Amino acid sequence: MSSLYNVTETGITPNPLKPTPSTNTSEEYVDLFKKETTPDTATRLTQKHLSSTPPPTTNNFTTVYSHELEWIPCGDQEKRLKKRPEIMPNILITKLRTNQKITLEAHCKKSTGSDHAKFSPVCTASYRMMPVVTMLEKVEGEEAEELVTLEPGVFKLVEKSGKITAEISDPLASTMSRNFMRNPSLAKKIKIERSARDFIFSIEAVGQISPVDCLVQAIEVLKGKGERLKGIMESEE
Repeated sequence: MSSLYNVTETGITPNPLKPTPSTNTSEEYVDLFKKETTPDTATRLTQKHLSSTPPPTTNNFTTVYSHELEWIPCGDQEKRLKKRPEIMPNILITKLRTNQKITLEAHCKKSTGSDHAKFSPVCTASYRMMPVVTMLEKVEGEEAEELVTLEPGVFKLVEKSGKITAEISDPLASTMSRNFMRNPSLAKKIKIERSARDFIFSIEAVGQISPVDCLVQAIEVLKGKGERLKGIMESEE
């Protein structure tokens, strides 16, 4: 993948790629590097935009993002992949100041987290025991409003027979803070505990693979390790 930028005191000048007309905002100059024209056209367009380009200041810069990289297929990738591999479009690569330019050639390598952590598609994986929320008695009036404040998201207010009553809204929203126990009366009416048999498993991916695919592939890897261990144990018997 490669891209070239050149920033001058009067604006952004493409080199060697040439621009096509743009509008007034300086952010759109990044789009000028996608089509080829003659050097004369590039010069005229640069002069044309002088009036709309803000004067050079300490904050005058342009940004280079990942979606501006051009994919160059290697080997039979063009036939195998058929389309450009997906890439997070708004990753900031660098910022260019006046009279700066960059020529970038990036190589993509596919590997696994066992090789290096940078290849891992998962940034956070955690689990917690599932909360179980039980209402032992009705909670009404001011106590209901206080309960909703102490346990946000877990309970909600509803009106029944002209009275404000608290009901369970989302037990999974509980962080097991048990703030409701600050009120001795609520402590007798509400019970929040952990289930010893159920867990909430959370996976946060960084973009290469979806969280669901991460889980499925991780299970396949774990299954393969179990089968290899079983084969080793059987061979030693």
